[in-house]
Amino acid sequence: PAGRSPRGTAAPHARPVRGPIPGATIGAVTTPDATPSPSTLRARWGDFVSRVIVEAHRIVSERDQYGYVLALIIATLVLRAWAGDTRVGLFISVVLGGVTLTFILHTSGVHTRILRAVDVFVAFAIVTTAISLVLGSESDGHQLAGVFGLAIAFLAPFAIVRRIAHAPVITFRIVLGALAIYLLFGLAYSYLYGFVSFLQGTPFFNQTATPNSAIYLYFSYITMATVGYGDFTPATDLGRMLAVSQALLGQLYLVSVVAVIVGNLGRVRASAATSSLRGEALGPDVAAAEEALAKAKEASAAAADAVANVVAAAGADRGSPSGDAPPPDEAKP
Repeated sequence: PAGRSPRGTAAPHARPVRGPIPGATIGAVTTPDATPSPSTLRARWGDFVSRVIVEAHRIVSERDQYGYVLALIIATLVLRAWAGDTRVGLFISVVLGGVTLTFILHTSGVHTRILRAVDVFVAFAIVTTAISLVLGSESDGHQLAGVFGLAIAFLAPFAIVRRIAHAPVITFRIVLGALAIYLLFGLAYSYLYGFVSFLQGTPFFNQTATPNSAIYLYFSYITMATVGYGDFTPATDLGRMLAVSQALLGQLYLVSVVAVIVGNLGRVRASAATSSLRGEALGPDVAAAEEALAKAKEASAAAADAVANVVAAAGADRGSPSGDAPPPDEAKP
C-alpha cells in the first residue's frame, strides 16, 4: 500500500500534506506565490495615498481641530531647538510655521479673502527665506527667517481668539485652542528676543554673546512660566522690559482667560440661539436638524388645530335632536 515501506511497515518520515504548495500546479489550478507583484504593490500604495489625502482633507475641513495645532506647534519648537541654527533647519522651521498658520486659519473658519492673503504671505516668506539662505550669508538668512517666524507666531493667535469669541459651545477643542495660544506666545517672544538683539547690535544676554535658538526658546518659556532660574538674564533695559511683559502676559492669561474657558466647559452661549451662528459654528447638520425641528413643530400645531375642529364639529352634531342636522337657519357657520 502507499505510504508503507517494502516490508509493510509505516514510512518513518511520511506526513500528510495539509494544503497546496505555493507555486505548485494542481491539475489546471496554479496557487499564487506569497510575494505580491509590482502592480499589486503600486495599487496598494495608491490606495494608501488616497486614504491619506482624504483623511487630510477631512481634518482641514473640520472646525476646531486645535489638537493638531498643538502637535504642529510642538513639532516647530522641537525642530527649532534641535536644528534651528542651520540653513536647512531655518528653512524647515519657516515652512512648518507657515503650514501651522494656514491650518490654524482654516480650522478657525477665517474668511476666504484672508486665507488667500495669508497663503500669498506664506509662499513669499518661504521663497524669500530659501533665496536668502542659498545666496546670502547665514546671518542674513537667520535674521530673515526669524522675522518671518515672528510674524507667523504673532498672527496665528488672532484667528484662534476670534474663534473662541464666536464659539457657541465651550468644548474641549476650544480649551486646546486656548492652550495653543499660550504656546504661540512663547514662540513669538523667542523670535522677538533675537530680533531685538539684531536691531540693537548688542548681545541680548549677560552670560553669552552668541545665544542659539534653543537658548532663546528656553529663556522665553522659563520667563513666561515665572520660574526664573537666573542662568540667563537680559543685558539691556529693553530686554528686561520685554521679559517683564512676557511674564505678566503669561500669568494673567493662565489665571484669567484659560481659567474662565475651563470653568465654562460645556456651556452654551446665549447668542448661540440664532440659527445662522449655530449653522456656521456647529456645522450644516445641526442647522438642518434645527430647521427640520421647526417645521415639525409647525406641522404638529396644524394637526392640533385640525383635531380641535373635528372635536368641535362632533360635539355640535351630538347636541342636535335625534342626531338630525339642524335647520339651515339655525346651522352654525
